[in-house]
Amino acid sequence: MNNLDEIQSKKPARIYGYVKNMKERPLTGVKVQCGKFETITLFDGSYRFEVESGLHSVGVELVGFCGHEKEIFLKDGEEGRLDFQLKEKKGTSKLYGHIIIKETGEFVKNGLVYIIRPTINLNSKIDPITGVYEFNELSSGTYDVWASVLGYEDEKLTITIDEDEEIIHDFQVQKKRDEEVPWG
Repeated sequence: MNNLDEIQSKKPARIYGYVKNMKERPLTGVKVQCGKFETITLFDGSYRFEVESGLHSVGVELVGFCGHEKEIFLKDGEEGRLDFQLKEKKGTSKLYGHIIIKETGEFVKNGLVYIIRPTINLNSKIDPITGVYEFNELSSGTYDVWASVLGYEDEKLTITIDEDEEIIHDFQVQKKRDEEVPWG
């Protein structure tokens, strides 16, 4: 057998698996890396690579979660399954503030502030006494933050926060306009 026959007779090995959170829910959009190859998980948390035989290191990474790495050895044509369970990363940053009615300057004392991320959604009720919303233990990263108060326009903010950072942000909301629906 010459080198060309040997190369053509080799069948690729396959690495596949699932990435879930600690509650066994699939995580979508997780970056999965195997050597020079990279992919992201599908809606069901699955991923797959075709590789040459040998020892391979597979690492997974998702903002807001602790990364993880595993190794696997595969022979020609062999399939190997590597599943990952990621733990949420607790940070040391804080975001807080008030929601203020634009027209009067008063603090809103009933409503919600949401943080929307691809994998973790958080909410904070506004304290009915102080009018403060508050998010603690945020990890560094970029967040979409929404203030929502019944009868007022929602306000959105995209914020980037570093580790150990404390950000104060006051939202200003205005009453929703009553618009008539055009009939025609």
